[in-house]
Amino acid sequence: MTKEEYFKILENNLKIAAHYPTKDQIIIWIEEMSELTKELCKWYRIYDELETNELDRELPVDLLNNIKGEVTDVTVCLDQIKFIIHFLEDELMKIYKEKTDRQLGRIEKERGNL
Repeated sequence: MTKEEYFKILENNLKIAAHYPTKDQIIIWIEEMSELTKELCKWYRIYDELETNELDRELPVDLLNNIKGEVTDVTVCLDQIKFIIHFLEDELMKIYKEKTDRQLGRIEKERGNL
């Protein structure tokens, strides 16, 4: 996909976000996030049934496709939310960095305590 194609898709999503009232969209966003949660619970159950934490286990194709579809739906929703609340990528990435740095610090502490 070219950069132009990517930005055209994003622009179309923002047109959708601008068209519908935010109040109406909020419930849609919640529903989409809950659908992803449901698919992640199915994934979790696979590990639960095996009583293991195998990270390299191959997922059933239908579950993998469902997760990809729901991740895409949630990404569409998140882009709409960012547009509506004027949450620019620079600010998002600043906070993203802070959160990932903080978690890496926690991991380092965990490793030190083992």
